[in-house]
Amino acid sequence: MTMNARLPAFALAAAFSLGTILPASASALTTLWSQGGHASRVSGVACSPDGTVVASASDDFTVKLWSTNGTLIRTLNTAPSPATALAFSPDGTKLAAGTYFGGFALGSVNRSGYTSIPGLGLVHLWQAPFGWASTNVGLARIYTNRFGKITSLGFSTDSLRLACGNAAGSNYVYATASASVIAARPGYNTAVGPAAVTSVALSASGWLLSGCEDKTLRLWNSSWTQVWSTSSSHSSNVTSVAFSPDGASFVSASLDATLRLWSTNGAPLATLTGHLAGLNAVAFSPDGAKLASGSLDGSIKLWDRAAGACLATISAHSAPVTSVAFTPDSTRVISGGEDALVHIWSAADGTLLQTLGGQQDYVGAVAISPDGAFCASAGGGSSIFVRRTTDGTSLLTLAGHSNFVSALAFTPDSAMLASGGGPLDSSIKLWTLSDGALVRTIHSGSNGVTALAFSPDGNLLASGVDCTEQTISLWSAATGTLVRSLEGHSNGVTALAFSPGGNLLASGGRRFDHAVKIWAVTNGALLHSLTGHANNIEAVAFAPDGNSLASGSSGLNSLKVWQLSNGSSRNFGTGTNPVFAVGFSPDGTSLASTDGDTVKFWSAATGMLSETATQDTFRVSSLALSPNGNLFLVGREDATVTLFANIRGSLGQPPLTFVDFSPPSASGVGFSASVQPWTHYIIQSSSNLTAWTFLTHAASVSNSLSLSDLPVTNAPTGFLRALTPP
Repeated sequence: MTMNARLPAFALAAAFSLGTILPASASALTTLWSQGGHASRVSGVACSPDGTVVASASDDFTVKLWSTNGTLIRTLNTAPSPATALAFSPDGTKLAAGTYFGGFALGSVNRSGYTSIPGLGLVHLWQAPFGWASTNVGLARIYTNRFGKITSLGFSTDSLRLACGNAAGSNYVYATASASVIAARPGYNTAVGPAAVTSVALSASGWLLSGCEDKTLRLWNSSWTQVWSTSSSHSSNVTSVAFSPDGASFVSASLDATLRLWSTNGAPLATLTGHLAGLNAVAFSPDGAKLASGSLDGSIKLWDRAAGACLATISAHSAPVTSVAFTPDSTRVISGGEDALVHIWSAADGTLLQTLGGQQDYVGAVAISPDGAFCASAGGGSSIFVRRTTDGTSLLTLAGHSNFVSALAFTPDSAMLASGGGPLDSSIKLWTLSDGALVRTIHSGSNGVTALAFSPDGNLLASGVDCTEQTISLWSAATGTLVRSLEGHSNGVTALAFSPGGNLLASGGRRFDHAVKIWAVTNGALLHSLTGHANNIEAVAFAPDGNSLASGSSGLNSLKVWQLSNGSSRNFGTGTNPVFAVGFSPDGTSLASTDGDTVKFWSAATGMLSETATQDTFRVSSLALSPNGNLFLVGREDATVTLFANIRGSLGQPPLTFVDFSPPSASGVGFSASVQPWTHYIIQSSSNLTAWTFLTHAASVSNSLSLSDLPVTNAPTGFLRALTPP
């Protein structure tokens, strides 16, 4: 038995395969690479003592670790709390991140039946005894500080103590080995009342310094005895403090737009002016020769510490700078901003050297090209990112939408990408992958595009729109003209999928409709209306045999598999709420679904849970499988895209072996071949063994495959080849 020849896949006549598949491991998923940026404000940056790792903390509930060449090494999860502060230990084996946890300042309080969350501030301490790129990075402990969110962190030079400033005005010093409190000191003007500590620092000699939003600076010696304080040196909030490397002096930054240098005996040394807006951050270079300061207007200034002269002014961020740090060799400055970006600058002249990440905001849509060569991601931003699947290298950034991008779909020949705009941008755009050119814009309705799908033969592009319009539009992929409209939903259409044979189209409806509908593609007839979900249908996917359909919803009973022969359904699991993405393995034995902070794999035959994958899968919002299931792509709410090697239901990359070839005729060419069942192949033709043209996708449920009457454009066609995608 031969399936319809229009299926996503690819391979070569002799035995070509694309991509490298990792060997099986204990888990279905093995991380190959992660790329992306932050989805929200960057609250802190830090550099490891050896200068190889940059850490960034964000309101998107993550801490990200980067190599200085821009590669994302790993993401540390602080959910459900935003990360508010960051510090590496001087020995390089520890990383501390402060968070804001919520609740009442005095701990558990039952008030009118409401029990508060105990504690306002948490400090996460991770350890990496063998390096931050190793597999044994672990969360060592969490410190609970019930007196306010953590605003600043600093390690002692021996890495044995950790100072924490909090929003309730207290400074705590913890022993990193035992988490016991060594000292607790108020940072505010006690004669007036509590105010938030904004910054803390520990000197080389063990002295503690803090700055406060009530303009107070306080300094304690290594015995935790206060030796100096002032509340009148700045005319506005003190926002950041730092010791010189030798511990003999320190600097304070303020919303009054000034920097003040001090001796540790309290004597003022210098006042640096020149910023046009208040300051949020300041840092000494490790060699003690320079200062860097970050401002509310997005600028950074580099200063000669001895002369007090400004060396360079950098237009660094489009929003306030939140944090600055030097690399250990004093040659580079790292900055984070409220624009969710992390930059690395030359400390010599302020030249931009590197921007870490690139994608911003949540990733709501991902796709893998049918040939397995490209992956695309988009979401809360208006740009689309196209990467190479082998290593995650960014190849194209497609800009043209005026609002967030809600849907993506590759053409079956992998030559083009379609994208759909969100609310206020109801356009569909088609882009060529060879050069990123915008080929066509299709205006679809008056509200945002919520779903896109190409028919397996590539002739039709289906689109769904949001809320006010309930129609599905079928467009000619070649011309962009409307072929047919399908009407039947009572609210927006949120999910679309063509059957493997291309004769059916499944659609999912928004709340108050929340039905799955099955349509005949040839005449637009409504064949089935499947009800049972309690909320939005977020995703639909056909099984490879086309006889069943999976649907995911944001409501209860959120993962269902339907038998199309009789419309019956089966619930998968009891805790699968919500499910934003679903996908069958190419052999139909496994079903993948997103479930909050995990990806779940289910037996398609029994409905039993096979595995829950948690590594790098938190806050997953979208997923895609490569044609033969060897690659598994997820998009996350923290602006991250991760590609995994997958072994659950994957088919490998076995070659197609040609058995017979029908010479070209007026009706086309044909062949018969030996294949692995269910495996997807791409068939190409050539007249000279150099230039190859896409003909079709093919797969079979048996070990043999026969196709005929394949149209060719590169006559005289004398050669065929088959490629096996990952």
